[in-house]
Amino acid sequence: MNRFRRHRKVLTLPALLAAGLLTGCGNSDGTEEVHSFAVWEKTDEVSYTFSDGETAAKWKNEKEDTRQYRYRLENGTDLLETTNVLSPEEEIDSELSGFDGFSDPAKEKVRTWYREQGLLYDLDQELEDAYQDYLECEKNREHFTCHKVSQDVTESAENQEYMVILTAVTTPKKLHFDGGTTCNYQTAVFSRSTGDRVDIWSLFTMPEDQVKEELAKNCSIEDTTVSEQDVGPVMDQGQILLFQDYLEVWFPYGTWERQEFDKGFGFEYDKIEGLLYDWAVPQKEE
Repeated sequence: MNRFRRHRKVLTLPALLAAGLLTGCGNSDGTEEVHSFAVWEKTDEVSYTFSDGETAAKWKNEKEDTRQYRYRLENGTDLLETTNVLSPEEEIDSELSGFDGFSDPAKEKVRTWYREQGLLYDLDQELEDAYQDYLECEKNREHFTCHKVSQDVTESAENQEYMVILTAVTTPKKLHFDGGTTCNYQTAVFSRSTGDRVDIWSLFTMPEDQVKEELAKNCSIEDTTVSEQDVGPVMDQGQILLFQDYLEVWFPYGTWERQEFDKGFGFEYDKIEGLLYDWAVPQKEE
């Protein structure tokens, strides 16, 4: 399984045309078959209504990905597409053990935590932003690109003590969507024995402030185009991601001035030896 969508290969427009993956316009009969063989069907859910009276109906991908929805205007324009994985049990990495070895009560604690977490992005706001972009495109006679948002939840690392689950929320970078997205992560560490949430900073041998200072230094060494002065002041906004083979410090687009893209700094565990307790380094169960 791919870790997250940011790691997936993006096809160019010619490649999409050659592969026949571009979708067609909406039909009024409640069902639409598109070139990718997806079948979209209108749901029974109440349409979203904008302040000017325009409505967007919710359609579901009934064939290729049943977690994928589109919000479509009355004229057939696809306004927003969402794909959400809200439970770590929906996507299982065959290289990790998942909930194997968890007691039923421990497993239920984790499930409950993710049921309560729900969506981390504001769906109404994403719809409003997409509609505003659509109106501006119509006004300026520009091409409108259907906005895309997603939320992915999956296990990323583990050892005998804990499992790490990442939630990735991908949204458009700018109000006028041209395909560019930004991704924000939330890291959750759970005890394998109890299912309780573990403070990620308890895995480190130093206090949180010192850990961030050390990581900022390592970031500037790892990538000389970014200075410690760029990274250091915004480390509180950095997101600590634990994977099985490396730790990554992730900065979403817009974290610092002149940052044009999401930026991640990855460090293999032997390169930051001593920063994590020995028991806290991810490793496969023997």
